[in-house]
Amino acid sequence: MPSENTIYLSAIFILFGLLSYIYFKFIDKDDEKIINQDYLIGLKYLLDEKSDKAINLFSNIINIDDDTIETHLALGVLFRRQGNIDKAIKLHEMILKKDKLNEYHYYQTLGELAEDYFAAGIYDKSEAILQKLKKVVSHEANSLEKLIKIYEYTSEWNEALNSLQELITYDPNNEYKTMIPHYMCQIADDYLKSENIVLTKEYINKAKDQNKDSIRAYFLEVIIAINDNNLTSAIEHYKNLSKVSNLGHLHLLPQLFELSKKLKKEDEIIHEIDEIIKEYPLVRETLAHLSITNLELNQNIITSSLIQYISKQIYYSEVLKFDKNSFTVTINNKNFISNLRQSLNKSTKNNFKFSCSNCGYKTIALSWQCPTCRSWESATPINFIS
Repeated sequence: MPSENTIYLSAIFILFGLLSYIYFKFIDKDDEKIINQDYLIGLKYLLDEKSDKAINLFSNIINIDDDTIETHLALGVLFRRQGNIDKAIKLHEMILKKDKLNEYHYYQTLGELAEDYFAAGIYDKSEAILQKLKKVVSHEANSLEKLIKIYEYTSEWNEALNSLQELITYDPNNEYKTMIPHYMCQIADDYLKSENIVLTKEYINKAKDQNKDSIRAYFLEVIIAINDNNLTSAIEHYKNLSKVSNLGHLHLLPQLFELSKKLKKEDEIIHEIDEIIKEYPLVRETLAHLSITNLELNQNIITSSLIQYISKQIYYSEVLKFDKNSFTVTINNKNFISNLRQSLNKSTKNNFKFSCSNCGYKTIALSWQCPTCRSWESATPINFIS
């Protein structure tokens, strides 16, 4: 079955052939011109699924003029889709050098060149073009959307936020609008790393104004409270976080235990975890995972979660060859549990720990933005010990 590129390219050049036929048949009757024989060879390449040869041939036989610029632009898109970025750049630069190029085609070609540079990872050149295009009528919104993508890839979150806010003036209902709280959290995180707590809190509050259930915002608030040795505040934010995500249990609970031990208030955090478990029983599964990934945690509430979890797994009792009674006795042995945790830690160390709820992409480490589909706060813990 013909590929998408083949169908697309065939349509373009069949159209080009039709226009050429009309021109030669009805407009340019005085000249005995015929369509270049190579054109027919090119179509044969397309029908034979040899699109690379067809593209190379067509790029040689078509001269750039007012009637063929659109065809050349389409050819450039195909170059880019097939990974021939250098050819796409060269073609688009060649069009821009054409004398008396009309304004419409000039900006259209400039936009394609920006896409070429983006595809090649030459973000600075793509950005420079898009900064110019965003000032051109009818190119504002599209250029700003592409600038936002560039700033995401380069982690320039202030620039991404500014471009997004500018985009809203042209398209108030654009799809990027929901990214505002995520950009604000990224900026807050940057300020936190530079120990500017005032601006960190400012951007966290701005993010929560945009999304009151922002996982990242609650996550950052817990970290700020822990760094400030404020266990009461940390627990409060931790409770809020647990209502919208299990990520806090895996990443923040070890720090909370450390702070509570330092302040000699371990009972407070254990009491709150008990309350959370009563409301969300499935949290025990997450704590069982935590007992495997973090061997330093020896609190009863952590090890008991592991014991309860594996007690329900027929797999473990069968592998260990225990009958029900002896398994129960053994599993409550501290040395057995310690050895089991170490064994599971070693065997699952390189297992995927998170999965994107949007596209299914799996990672070992937590990522706030999925590397593949670019969705935010979509990482969910994977059950890696079943």
